[in-house]
Amino acid sequence: MTRRDLLLIICAMACFTAAIAALIVVSNESSRRSERNIELICAQLQEINGKPCQLLQPSETEARIFAFIRRR
Repeated sequence: MTRRDLLLIICAMACFTAAIAALIVVSNESSRRSERNIELICAQLQEINGKPCQLLQPSETEARIFAFIRRR
């Protein structure tokens, strides 16, 4: 293997690692936004009817499915 081949492999690994890190960050941000949206909806419902909110936080799987559907 030449030095150029090693550099290409290292660069490819770095790009792959950066892509995985970006996906993790985007997933966390999406989860945080969905939780915040539910909090806002609960607050509005409590103002309207004065009863405690009974909305449940979506599971991680549900949040991923909703995010996938929104992207399509």
